[in-house]
Amino acid sequence: MDVEKIRFTAESFIILLLTIGTIASNIIILLIYFRTDALVSMNKFFFGSLIFCDLFFGLFVTPFSFWTSMFDEWLYGPVFCHIEAYVITALWIASLYSLMWISIDHHMAIRKPQRYENMLGSVRSLCWMLTIWVVAICFCCPPLFGMQRATYYPEAYICLLDWNTGTAFLVTACLIVFIPPFVVLLWCHLYMLTKGYAQKRQTFEKGADFQALSRPQQYSVSLAFSITNLIIWLPWLLLQFYDVIDHHRQNYSPTWHFATMWLVLGNSFWKFLVYLGVSPSFRQGLKMLCKTWCRETEVS
Repeated sequence: MDVEKIRFTAESFIILLLTIGTIASNIIILLIYFRTDALVSMNKFFFGSLIFCDLFFGLFVTPFSFWTSMFDEWLYGPVFCHIEAYVITALWIASLYSLMWISIDHHMAIRKPQRYENMLGSVRSLCWMLTIWVVAICFCCPPLFGMQRATYYPEAYICLLDWNTGTAFLVTACLIVFIPPFVVLLWCHLYMLTKGYAQKRQTFEKGADFQALSRPQQYSVSLAFSITNLIIWLPWLLLQFYDVIDHHRQNYSPTWHFATMWLVLGNSFWKFLVYLGVSPSFRQGLKMLCKTWCRETEVS
């Protein structure tokens, strides 16, 4: 490691901001959940799984990219590159499935409130949460143990699985792992546009206790999360498709690769902004947290 090679670039600054933002924002979300009642209608197992996915991303993935961007080369060797690619993929899958189950949870609570406790009570929710992580880990076992190689993505200063070495595994994995949550999310959120949902929502709000009244609002937040995921992934996927058809790479742009990839990687932070923009109860919880902190500071 040559200290003279250190360069603090614009890319380094962006990665540093996203790293700090990801860690800080997800800690704040957890504090709001545990110290206020703003998010009391959220299923603690699925919501906790989603937030810890994002927090782990800020703790165990992006800091290495920041240091790599300072030297403009991968510093940690091929084995660690392989492990990082595995961790990234596992966290992405766990996050996607957690979001899916959050949407299912809200859907069932509003559509079938009488059966909700039997279908998604604490024990079953815990089992489904464990299933989320088992699926994520099992999906990544073949890549981890050699069916896929990790490749360093120099434009984004990060390691990803090299899917070119296992096309059959990629196609099978997409059909089994990725397609179901997308279909379920689409089904859950299209239901929100129906007259049946409007009627069920009115019935739910009349019979729900005070703590459950924010359910429909949190259902809308999960829709906003899903739309945000689509928006941030689309530019990078389109860029990858363009690079495939541009065989001569005449218009290849490292800057665009960095920007689109880190738009995706910043998803762990964007959720906080979505909450601020879409959820009044979250904003109220943030105010309550700030007031509590101010009172504790004055007392101490």
